[in-house]
Amino acid sequence: MADSILESRVAYAMAGTVRRRRESLGMTQEQLSLASGVNRSTIQDLESGHSDHKSERPANPRMMTILRLADALDLPVSELLEPVQERYDFEKARLAEESTQ
Repeated sequence: MADSILESRVAYAMAGTVRRRRESLGMTQEQLSLASGVNRSTIQDLESGHSDHKSERPANPRMMTILRLADALDLPVSELLEPVQERYDFEKARLAEESTQ
């Protein structure tokens, strides 16, 4: 249970990061798709935080997807993943604290 909560919250952190950056650049999902070579439906799913539009499973993009998106969004991978890492660390600590109570 804790792992699924952690995965979901990390997926939503990635979703928000990609969406905010894309929108700040004035790009549509289609434009990001063309610039990155990542399928538009994959971008749509990633921005929703889900692995696909029919599933409630958290998004878990492949490394090449992350690299291509970072490049197309003109971000170092470290900046793309920084909010994800921060959310992971926060949620992991919170879940550990809850398990000791």
